Amino acid sequence: MVLTGNAVVGVEAGKRKLDVALLVHGKLKTKALAVPPAHGDDLIEWVRKQKVAPETVHFCVIEGDPKATSVALALFDAGLHVSFVPAGDIRAFADAERLPARADRPGADVVARYCAARQPEAWAAPSRQSRTIDAIREQLAALEGYRATEMRWAEEFRARGADSQAEGALAHVAWLDESIAKFRKSLAELVELSSDAGHDTVA
Repeated sequence: MVLTGNAVVGVEAGKRKLDVALLVHGKLKTKALAVPPAHGDDLIEWVRKQKVAPETVHFCVIEGDPKATSVALALFDAGLHVSFVPAGDIRAFADAERLPARADRPGADVVARYCAARQPEAWAAPSRQSRTIDAIREQLAALEGYRATEMRWAEEFRARGADSQAEGALAHVAWLDESIAKFRKSLAELVELSSDAGHDTVA
């Protein structure tokens, strides 16, 4: 029988594992999953194995590193009910309820109990298109940083009289210029499409 009651899952991402805790009908089950999980599939599959329908679960992910964001996005994209909760809120809840919690990582079980007691609002994640735009902006910024570094090397090589090395650096700059131009074009096209669709694309 698949349970369809008010179930919650607390999620805490660590360096080497994803700690999760399922709280349903007052009973707590915990599990450590490998990091990175397969786009949240491992977590969803584990919930199903507990005879709980993921569609009926309120997932609470504690904010932290990019792994936590990836898990929250995966759950959101799967159409599930997910909240992205500040760590400070979890610690304050643990203190108020006198629950044992580490200062650095409160624990998935505490996150689950917080989720059940406080019922935080559902997270409105950025659209896929907005996320793509942000990723391109980050890549573009990285390329521009590489270009600035290569230009500094070219100038330094020339000052030393190392013309062949300077030419090599400038050749790399030329390649970076082509890549930057392509990224800027792609970014401009995506921003225009996103603006037409009514998505927020403010830098």
